[in-house]
Amino acid sequence: MAWKILVTARTLDVVGQQALASLRSAGCELVLKPGPHPAETLRRLIDGHDACYASTDKFSEEVLSSPEAARLKCISRWGVGYDSIDVNAATLNGIVV
Repeated sequence: MAWKILVTARTLDVVGQQALASLRSAGCELVLKPGPHPAETLRRLIDGHDACYASTDKFSEEVLSSPEAARLKCISRWGVGYDSIDVNAATLNGIVV
């Protein structure tokens, strides 16, 4: 089964075209929704996705432990830092950062 990946990183479709092409060639379905997004929007967007190639979206404990995040396995940050991701909450929910 191919992964469904939410892409919220704003410039990935411009400067990361090779990365997107690699994911597509691996059979991944990409959903581009440039962010960053607040928690309430992010919860709705991550529903049904296996991974997120993220901007500085607010991956709080509330978002990561929500039913909408049940399928989420991985969050990869495009850019510098990951302080917008609650790493402890991700770990507790089995999500790799």
